[in-house]
Amino acid sequence: MTLFEQRTQGLYTFLAPDFIYAEVANAVLKYYRSKRFDLDDTKLLLDTFVAVPIRLFSASDLMFDAYTIAIQHTRSVYDSLYIALAQRENTTFVTADEKLYNAVSSALPVTFLAHWQ
Repeated sequence: MTLFEQRTQGLYTFLAPDFIYAEVANAVLKYYRSKRFDLDDTKLLLDTFVAVPIRLFSASDLMFDAYTIAIQHTRSVYDSLYIALAQRENTTFVTADEKLYNAVSSALPVTFLAHWQ
């Protein structure tokens, strides 16, 4: 069962900093501009993403913790906001970003999405 299927069954709650919608839309835009997806596909991706229930947290409330994490682990503040949120909520940070996973997994609790069971 995928993580999204488990979420649908109420086994998990997705948490994210409030800028996640802009971040996802920007990633989808890159797929469109690289011609990997057409406009209809990208609109479907965005519609699907917006329909996923996500508990949002203010990035400004996480900023100082994220900044410290970014310095300690040589990561961006954007990435570190997700880590700071997971730490604050005492939960598992799950990422599809393999570079991020490889950079912090030895020091922080993180799960690579491809390894999710």
